[in-house]
Amino acid sequence: MKNPICAASYEWAVKLKAAGCPIDYLDTLPHQSFRAEQLPGYVRSCVYALGPLDTGWVIALRLTTDRPSGTVIAQWSFEPPWQDHDIDWDYEPKEIIPEKYQDDYNGLLKPRLMKVLNEGRLIRRGCPVEGLLCGRSYQPIGKSSHGVIPAKLIFTDDLGNTVPLCIDLNIDTLSYASAHRLPVGRAGGLLRRHLVESERRSVLARPIEALIAGEQAKAQMQSGSDALLETSKPESGGRASPAGPGSESGSPGGDAATRQGS
Repeated sequence: MKNPICAASYEWAVKLKAAGCPIDYLDTLPHQSFRAEQLPGYVRSCVYALGPLDTGWVIALRLTTDRPSGTVIAQWSFEPPWQDHDIDWDYEPKEIIPEKYQDDYNGLLKPRLMKVLNEGRLIRRGCPVEGLLCGRSYQPIGKSSHGVIPAKLIFTDDLGNTVPLCIDLNIDTLSYASAHRLPVGRAGGLLRRHLVESERRSVLARPIEALIAGEQAKAQMQSGSDALLETSKPESGGRASPAGPGSESGSPGGDAATRQGS
């Protein structure tokens, strides 16, 4: 019986080099330079029910690279467990995580992960990036969903390598009354777009007849104002009732005519 041919393993070569063995061909071994993983342990990746139509997303990630020059994330996407969810990822962890759970995420609240994902910051070899991917959607959690539900993240680096990551999300259906709310004055881009779209639809829903009647009323008011201004202007020949002999202007000629008539 022949022994199977054992191919060189990049992972084992890394371990051997870390143990002090000189390995000059490390970077020539076939391997995937960029890796993504879901953080294990007490740091939970969760879907929070923040309201009847309000869902919070928290995903704990670690990104690493073995490339000497580092790795840049060119693009990434998320496949939610419910396809109708439109998630806005422009949120800080404290805006999504309920206050009573925030201590569980100490050390992960800094925004470096989002800068790597959205701003093209470099992931350096030997310096893993850990953090929280936080978002919000204004669709409800699936009615039959409970416990743990799978989802998927897909990353593409600057060399075109695609790295899929299957993750498990814990569903936390908090009571709506005690759920964490946005600070006063803070509204996500998705909510702002929702409000603008609602206003646009309400304007378009007005009957055309009402809009025409409004324009006609404005025109009538403007016409009335113009007519009033015209009647108040003096005639082009001067005053409308010029003073003359016999008028009540108080002139001497007028006094004499009055005395003669008496």
